[in-house]
Amino acid sequence: MQLFVTILSITAMTQPSATLAWMAAAAAYTQPASIAVTLIPETTSYKAGDTVRVKIVVHNLSGTPLSLLFSGPQNDSQLSVRDATGTLVTPDTRPSGPLLNTSGSVMPRALQPGETVSDTEYALGMPPDIQSSSEFSQGFVPTAWWGYTLSKPGRYTVVARRVLVAPGVSPSTSAGIYSPWSNPVAITITS
Repeated sequence: MQLFVTILSITAMTQPSATLAWMAAAAAYTQPASIAVTLIPETTSYKAGDTVRVKIVVHNLSGTPLSLLFSGPQNDSQLSVRDATGTLVTPDTRPSGPLLNTSGSVMPRALQPGETVSDTEYALGMPPDIQSSSEFSQGFVPTAWWGYTLSKPGRYTVVARRVLVAPGVSPSTSAGIYSPWSNPVAITITS
C-alpha cells in the first residue's frame, strides 16, 4: 500500500490537474475480492520455438456489475512470469497483437453479476480478419502479445491479472487498478 501511495504522490506532483480525480477515486477504491481471474494454458508443455498460448477468463462473483476495459488482452491485462528458481522473467520481445477496439478510444464494459468472460470471447466486434486469425486459436492468445516468447527450455510459472475501471473514473486514467492475480500455471518448455 505504501508503494501505491508513493506513486500516487509522485504522479500528483508531476501532473496535478490530470490526476486529482483519479487519486481520489483510486484511494477510496478497493480491489474486489469478488472477482476471480483464471489463467488457462492451451497446454502445459511446449517444445522450444512453439507458440505458447493462454486464455484469461474473468468471473464476477459479486452482486453488482464490475466495469472492465476491452481493447486487447495485452492492453487490458498483465502477465507475470517466473522461472524455476522463482526469478521474475523479463519480457524478451516487444508486446504485440491486434487491438480489439480499433476506434482509438477505450470503452468499458459492465461484467454483470455471475457473468464470466474472456477477452477473446468479447472479440465479436472485431474486424473479420482478426476474428478468424489463427493467433486466436480457440480463444487462446500468444504470450508474446505481452512480450514473453518463452522460447528457452525450462519450467515457468505464469499468473495474470486484469485492469479494472474504478467507479467514477475515466477509463483512460484507470491504468494501475488491477484485479487480484490469477491462479498460477506451470508451463514447461523442452528442447
